[in-house]
Amino acid sequence: MVKYEDLVKKLQIKEFAPIYLLMGDEPFYIDRITELIEERVLDKSERDMNQEVIYGRDTTAGEVIGSALQFPFGAERRVIIVKEAQHIKDFDMFGKYAETPSPNSVLVLAFKKDKLPASKYKSFEKQGVVMLSEKIKDWNLSKWILNESKNYGFRVSSYIADLLAEQIGNDLNRIHNEFTKLKIILPEDSEITVDIVEQHIGISKEYNVFELTEALNKRDVAKANKIALNMAHPSNDVTPIAIVASLYKNFLAMLQYHLRINNDEATLTAIYGPKHPFIIKQNIATAEHFTITELRHIISLLRTADVKSKGVESNDERGEIIKELVYRILH
Repeated sequence: MVKYEDLVKKLQIKEFAPIYLLMGDEPFYIDRITELIEERVLDKSERDMNQEVIYGRDTTAGEVIGSALQFPFGAERRVIIVKEAQHIKDFDMFGKYAETPSPNSVLVLAFKKDKLPASKYKSFEKQGVVMLSEKIKDWNLSKWILNESKNYGFRVSSYIADLLAEQIGNDLNRIHNEFTKLKIILPEDSEITVDIVEQHIGISKEYNVFELTEALNKRDVAKANKIALNMAHPSNDVTPIAIVASLYKNFLAMLQYHLRINNDEATLTAIYGPKHPFIIKQNIATAEHFTITELRHIISLLRTADVKSKGVESNDERGEIIKELVYRILH
């Protein structure tokens, strides 16, 4: 199985395989590899006659294989890209084709679903390429944003990475699209500031989960209630489920800090994630302002709010859930 980074390098030097199986539940990497193959295998002048983009719902494995067995017209290869290939009912037929794929074609199967059993993709590895695209874990999302921003020529602080991670969530395609948009607007080597995020990405620097968390951590009653009132307004698209999840992560880390056995770097990294030592110091200082009893009570409140936000034994409106939660945490 090939890693995403290694596959990108091969495609950039025009080293192509006859068949690609791109599978997994993270569409971002699958989409990026598919785009690279679309751009790199054929020249623009060759694509009209030799490149097909097909959707799994609209075809069968037999039809796709038949297309892959055709000879190219005025080009070295044909390119057949099957998007949403998980919808092809007779998908198993590709296993046989993968054993002896046509050397005149590049067939891409974008299988956006959980990993296939090994028995179903082993034949692809003999003559082709298999890539598994997995979701980035929530605790690694900020680090991913920091690294990804460099690919667009931007400088991003840990604060901005955390803000984007909290507000956009684990939607790598949206993060990619936002960076792509900023690349058109901003000069090379720009620093992404809070003002840029608010103006061009549409995340308010004043009314977001990140700021609410900070206000609660500082026990700033006035600011926390102001943010809660804004979030409770129907025009705000932040859901109670997202708010609860973010706050739960914050206060659980504090409780884990108090209950830790060791105080070494590995333990602190396991609790707070791979962050700069200065940020971890700030997190520790915040945790020490809360007792274990307080934190257990807050986590209990968050669990109750989570159940309510999912409509279990509760008819509370979203706004009331948010306002009540913030009030109870502060009192």
